[in-house]
Amino acid sequence: MLALGATELSRPSDLDLAKKLVETCYFLYEDQVTGIGPEKVRFDRNVDKETEKPGYRILSTAYFLRPGLF
Repeated sequence: MLALGATELSRPSDLDLAKKLVETCYFLYEDQVTGIGPEKVRFDRNVDKETEKPGYRILSTAYFLRPGLF
C-alpha cells in the first residue's frame, strides 16, 4: 500500500521507504525455521555490513492464529 501510494502521489521518498520495509520483512521471514515472520521483534540501528540485514532481536515467535508454532 505504501508503494502504491508513493507511486500515485509522486512521492519517491515513500517508495524508498516501502522498499526498505519489504527487505526487512524478507529478512525476518527468512531467518525463521517456519518461514513465517516473528510476532515480536526489537530493532536497533545497527546493520550487518556483510549481509546488510537490519539489526534486530526476536522477542517472540508466538502467534495464536498459528497454532503449534508458539
